[in-house]
Amino acid sequence: MKKIITIWCFISMAVFGFCQAPTKFDFYLASKQAAFDQGREDGNKLIEILIRGNIKEIRSLVEQNGGVFKYSYGSIAAIRIPVKALSSFYLSNAVKRMEGAPAHIRICNDTMRMHAHIVEAQMGMAPLTQSYKGKGVIVGFIDTGIDFVHPDFRDSLNKSRILSIWDMNQPVNALTPSPYGYGQEFDKPMLDTALADSNPKTLAYMDSACTILYEHGSHVAGVGTANGRANGLSIGAAPESDIMMVAYNFTNQTATEMTDAVSYLFNKADMYGEPCVINASLGDYDGSHDGTDLQALMIDSMITAKPGRVLVAAAGNESNIPYHLGYTVIPGDTSFTWFSYYPYSGYGSIYFDVWADTANFRKVQFSIGVDNVAPFKAITRTPYSTVLSHLGKIITDTIKNAKGNRLGILQTYTQLVGKTYSLEVQIVPDSTSYYWRLMTTGSGKIDCWYPDPEPMVNSGLPNASAFPEIKNYKLPDTISTLCSSYQCSSNVITVGDYLSRKTFINYADTLFTYFDSTFIENKLTYYSGSGPTRDGRVKPDIASPGDICMSVLPTPVRAYFIANGPTNIDPGGWHHTDGGTSTAAPGTAGIAALYLQMKPTATNIEVRNAIISCSDQDNFTGACPNNSYGYGKVNAFKALTGCAAGIENIKPIVSDLNAYPNPMKDGTIITYDFTSIPEYCNADIAVYDVMGKEVRDIELKNSKGAISFPAESIASGTYFYSLIIDGKRIHTEKLMAIR
Repeated sequence: MKKIITIWCFISMAVFGFCQAPTKFDFYLASKQAAFDQGREDGNKLIEILIRGNIKEIRSLVEQNGGVFKYSYGSIAAIRIPVKALSSFYLSNAVKRMEGAPAHIRICNDTMRMHAHIVEAQMGMAPLTQSYKGKGVIVGFIDTGIDFVHPDFRDSLNKSRILSIWDMNQPVNALTPSPYGYGQEFDKPMLDTALADSNPKTLAYMDSACTILYEHGSHVAGVGTANGRANGLSIGAAPESDIMMVAYNFTNQTATEMTDAVSYLFNKADMYGEPCVINASLGDYDGSHDGTDLQALMIDSMITAKPGRVLVAAAGNESNIPYHLGYTVIPGDTSFTWFSYYPYSGYGSIYFDVWADTANFRKVQFSIGVDNVAPFKAITRTPYSTVLSHLGKIITDTIKNAKGNRLGILQTYTQLVGKTYSLEVQIVPDSTSYYWRLMTTGSGKIDCWYPDPEPMVNSGLPNASAFPEIKNYKLPDTISTLCSSYQCSSNVITVGDYLSRKTFINYADTLFTYFDSTFIENKLTYYSGSGPTRDGRVKPDIASPGDICMSVLPTPVRAYFIANGPTNIDPGGWHHTDGGTSTAAPGTAGIAALYLQMKPTATNIEVRNAIISCSDQDNFTGACPNNSYGYGKVNAFKALTGCAAGIENIKPIVSDLNAYPNPMKDGTIITYDFTSIPEYCNADIAVYDVMGKEVRDIELKNSKGAISFPAESIASGTYFYSLIIDGKRIHTEKLMAIR
């Protein structure tokens, strides 16, 4: 064993990029070797390999090690050898390259890292000068909790990689962190002590949190930071990072809970002297969707307070649900939309909020009506009024029918937030057999979100002969269905989700395939939250592989899953499958951690620009930016190398792109410099509106200079301009036009 460990030390240096020797193993084989060295892999287990080199000598080597030489074509052979023979093949001069991972059937995190090009960064492939795995960076999670007992969250000495856990759900005691005043905090010494105990449930934290409840948090944390110690395979994006977790209280939420969590994680990271990436795979769907609420603005301030801070968030999983209502109010028309009572909404009532800029809401008149459903018949409505007449007032109305019978209690309230009006409506109905309607007339434009299933009626509508007013009905849509608040901030990296695979090897050691026809590999999932924000900005920012992903399964529920759900767990029972934007986001958070390892003092904007500007576009993404994929699919290697297009013998691309004045009124001068690129065929600067539509393309004649961009042909608003070289977007900046 001592000899094998020595050999593996040599192999590790080559595979993981501590030197620039050519590698022979793919990551799958390197993981197999590591698992064997650590006693977690049966050395006699036969594995299938494609191998390149001197075929005659390879055949002899296969025979010497009790393997099977199946066939060869040219200098590539198909062989079957025991795991314990891997090191012999690696050290042979006859072998040039080996691949052991069959396409589409690797453990899902390997697939995630492959699609997002994280493997190249972790291996330190040229032009990187070292491997990047998140060392010296804290990745903090705001989620349901974390299984600190799981091997993937321990280091080689069996110590915890988790620096602290703040469980917001625990009662106040001596462990309650200041200044927050609730929950309990467990630091690394406490976790290490618990791990050394034969019964780690000695911690109060484990008594309440080691349940199915924190399955989500452990899975998410695994995608971002797992080191693969459980089976050598399910490795996250930043496997050498430090970890912190805030176990969110979803039962008794407060207005400051989210900002408390962000503050706690950033301040703790400052105490440890490390940069910090926060992953938030949680959110809500109501609100203004423009990032101007106080929660979002405070989080913005914390992110931008100092370098080395990044926040990554899931876009949400509701884009297939028509819970957004947005339309232009046209003079002379009386538009309306029905709302039905949904008993499982959590509100105990019908609740929705309407948002609009001040100029778009001042001339809108609104009313709340109630209608009978079977048959469809108007019953009554409130008088039309304007937002100004309700400003700052809670107005309560008792809604009655013509006979004086009460139908429900209506409360309305409007407020002015900056330059935005908000109208909040709450209805406590006496019966669920009625539809309540929002009615508008006048002129302007409104947006409304109702996040619960089926509240805005979009089917079973009467025809015009039965209900003539139906001609003015406004259907809800699936536009702007991403989470609200901080997900809509320009300082937050908001992540959509695409399918990276449909197959995996499960606990029964069989190939399992998802047959759902709505899932297409490499395509955005049908439910991935989409933009734009209410004020017209592109969101999400990036798309990342999130479905189907194998990641950490909490140890206390392993036995349950093995007995009741073995189809969705891996052969060792240490990981299970999940997906969605919750799973896509931590992969991108891990990439941000790799970037901060390389540049610990990078600002939030620098990290964000590196990730979105160095993304990939393909037939699925179409022209980017857009409100489904954002700027494209995340590519870790390109982000760390300045948008390098390949992985061998290339130099990082350094470019400069600026516009002055910005904001512009009559026009601007765009300066550019990409002299670091010695050879290219075509170069352009393209200008896009917030919907991703190209409004101007300017051909560049040289690699450094300035061009004039007049504002006369475009409207006021937000635009983006990109430096594009040989069809690849190298650098993107924002441009504001004020007319």
